[in-house]
Amino acid sequence: VVLALLETALAIASISGNGSQSATLMLAFRVLRLFRVFRIFRVLRLEMFTELKLMIRGTVGGMRTLFWSTFLIVLPVYSLSLVMRETVGKVDEVGSGAEYFGSVPLAVFSVFRCLVIGDCADSSGRPLFVLITDAYGWGFALIYCVMSVFMSLGLFNVIVAIFVENVVAAASSKSRKARKERLRNKSFFAKKMAQLLKVVCEIYDDHSDVDRSYEKHPDNLADIFDRASWMEITPDLFDLMRYDPRVQKIFDDLDLADEDQFILFQTLDADGSGAVDLEELCSGISKLRGDACRSDIVSINFMIQGVRSELRTCMTRFLKRLYKQEDLLAELRRLNEPVSEIC
Repeated sequence: VVLALLETALAIASISGNGSQSATLMLAFRVLRLFRVFRIFRVLRLEMFTELKLMIRGTVGGMRTLFWSTFLIVLPVYSLSLVMRETVGKVDEVGSGAEYFGSVPLAVFSVFRCLVIGDCADSSGRPLFVLITDAYGWGFALIYCVMSVFMSLGLFNVIVAIFVENVVAAASSKSRKARKERLRNKSFFAKKMAQLLKVVCEIYDDHSDVDRSYEKHPDNLADIFDRASWMEITPDLFDLMRYDPRVQKIFDDLDLADEDQFILFQTLDADGSGAVDLEELCSGISKLRGDACRSDIVSINFMIQGVRSELRTCMTRFLKRLYKQEDLLAELRRLNEPVSEIC
């Protein structure tokens, strides 16, 4: 809308102005119309362009790795180019391959063709280093073989591995950041849990045979929480929930792993009562979101240490009382011995 208004204003000003001013305004008008081309990028919001956006983001993220990779490739290429320039490059002999190393730029280009591109041939299609080996000895063949192995099997593989790793990391960085924001967003979790409870109430109303005096399928949030506060989810009801597409979508939005969803009822039923209430449902799902991290293991370790400490204290108190009872029993036996002798 703003661009359209600016175009209209420039068109009116160009019509009413003089020649030079009109030409300047028309030029500005044409430049402004070029910004309409950027509207085509709106189609990238469609889901079908997700992979394209990931590839573009990964390529941009790997540019720094590509720069340093180019730097590592240039070093051996330039070093070998200097060697070839100072040896065979000084020999003025046509047909032996020396003419392709007559200057430093030409030597760099020739070595780059041989080691990086793989097009190591002269203008007639003859192998360049074969000609040099035949004319100047097997030392150049050995240098070429060592550099080819170093570049092809060593440097190139390392560069490709690091580049692919950085590209994948850059492509998935946005999704990881969005996932982290979802895990930290409490309002998002509350919204999804409200949707989940509404679906649970609908499934409970549709498949339960209990007589009800309340309204089915409540839409009010207060009614949903009031209904869910006394509702208990049985294993049969939970299976109906788990296979419902709406519940699966909510679980995916809450970043619950598929393997956790399969045994989710056993995980949420912490007290072993055979039913899951509202508190167990909300608390369990909030703790299952995202990937397992080191803090979970550390917290469990601290809890086990606390339990061991409490158990050790209880055992110490129990043993003290047991020893005290044994002393009392021994004292009673000693007191009972004179009475038995008198009888």
